[in-house]
Parts: sequence; structure tokens; C-alpha cells
Amino acid sequence: GTPETADAVDAAELMVIVTEGDGTADRLRAGEALSAVLLHATRHRLATTPLSQATEVAQARGAIGRALQTAAQPQILVRVGWPATTAGDLPATPRRDLWSVLLPS
Repeated sequence: GTPETADAVDAAELMVIVTEGDGTADRLRAGEALSAVLLHATRHRLATTPLSQATEVAQARGAIGRALQTAAQPQILVRVGWPATTAGDLPATPRRDLWSVLLPS
């Protein structure tokens, strides 16, 4: 294929984080699950893209649930795959100093 197509082949998969209900606690658990997925993927040098737009509209959420044939509530989609082989290393993320994130007691 062309170079454009070769870069697009990353064997990425879409994951859907679902919860049994759709209350505040369910959304919190979905956020915790998303955090775990992102950290695990990063540890294994996988690229991730959270896709919340697909679950922000009730009709779209319903369509996702029907496609998955589940009564569970889709909370967020996550695209997970290997970074493109032509992608360079990402620079290290600068860390904020401890006193800028913790308030003295």
C-alpha cells in the first residue's frame, strides 16, 4: 500500500467501558476503570484515545448498547493500539512542583 495506508495499520481495537447502571457511582467506577486501562496500556507502550463523544448523546449510547447486545450502560469508548511505527518518541511530560498541587494544612 501507500505510505499513508501503511501508517494507518496499527491493529487498534475499540474497547467500551460499561456499567450496570447510570448513576453518579456508576460514572465514578467507569472513570476508575478508564484510569486503570490508560495506565495499563501506557505501561505496555500502547497508544490510547478515549472517545467520550460517542457516549454523550443518549441515542448514540443506546445504539452502542444495542450493537453490543447488552443492557449495560456504555460510558466511554477507548481506542487502544500500537503507536505508528513512524511516530517519534513523545517528550517527557513536565511535572509540577509538589507545592503547586498540595495545599498546606
